[in-house]
Amino acid sequence: MKWFFLLFFPLLVFSQDNSFNGIKKLPKEKLEIVINDSIQKMKSLDLYNFLLYLEEEKLANLKDYNKQLISKMEASEFPIELHFLTKILIGQKTEKSIIENILDKKRKVWELNSNWSSKFWKLINENNLTISPSPTYSKEQISEILDNYIKENKLGTNPMLSLNGYDLAEYEKDKLKEFLYELNILYIGFVSKEDCPKKYGYRGRDGMLIVKTK
Repeated sequence: MKWFFLLFFPLLVFSQDNSFNGIKKLPKEKLEIVINDSIQKMKSLDLYNFLLYLEEEKLANLKDYNKQLISKMEASEFPIELHFLTKILIGQKTEKSIIENILDKKRKVWELNSNWSSKFWKLINENNLTISPSPTYSKEQISEILDNYIKENKLGTNPMLSLNGYDLAEYEKDKLKEFLYELNILYIGFVSKEDCPKKYGYRGRDGMLIVKTK
């Protein structure tokens, strides 16, 4: 019966007037259960709005849920969620090494996201967090990676190029390496010659190179 309550009670509460107003009526013990469960299950802006509501209505001190918020940050897969959780935990005077370790492990979520990377570096620098930028690929590394992809028949000589999430970045035929040498590359991946045509047809015959830069 307890598990039934945990699973369905937040849904019943939050369905009232499409808002969080129902939780105001909860006794303290049940409110704590709902908050814990909601931090675990909510994601992205839904979680942000919920936490903001708790603070504005003075229904809870988020510092009492520091451990839960740390766990949520460790599991986060969305840059916007990771960003506001970082700000909350900084505001709670959470030990810096905890925040630094999580951000370091979550680099793929934020550092490789061209829309969010600058926001995170601003937050990192403003709060004196010790995190160094990932090293960029050298020309030798770029050349070796491309040669290996071609040798292993994963890519052809002129693959499509996805640059920072955008398909079909243009480069001169047979000049892919020269194009990439001019970039500060943090990540190189690919969609194979076998899989790329399933989405892009004939133009994907050489596969797709996926590149993310600073």
